[in-house]
Amino acid sequence: FFVMMVLFGTVLCRGMRYFTIRYFFGVWSLHYPNGKLYIDGVANMILFVPMTALMLWALKGRIFRDRKFGFRNVVAASLVVSFVFSLGIETAQFFLKIGDVQLSDLAYNTVGGGLGGIIYYILYRIKHKEKTDEI
Repeated sequence: FFVMMVLFGTVLCRGMRYFTIRYFFGVWSLHYPNGKLYIDGVANMILFVPMTALMLWALKGRIFRDRKFGFRNVVAASLVVSFVFSLGIETAQFFLKIGDVQLSDLAYNTVGGGLGGIIYYILYRIKHKEKTDEI
């Protein structure tokens, strides 16, 4: 459900635009060069935090089947998955000529995915610590 929400917001409900190299690198701060507030980067991070955490929760058995479930592996898996998913979104935007293809979006989405993995790992450890304390 959340993945579909992300796709509707990034690919499926956008108007056509032609790719211009001017927007390719994107905005890397909280302000446009003219001083206006730019919140798309923060919104991209916030969008990918729950998506990655929910995906790790739903697919934990498949993702960590052959690997140890540790902090590094969780964060690495969340970074890889969010990067690949974001790259798919940016590629779809390029070929379908919708939205703006931006390198900064790819970076913000990947950071948001990493934060989602960290939050998932912390919540997982808290939940399983409580279970071991009860025994």
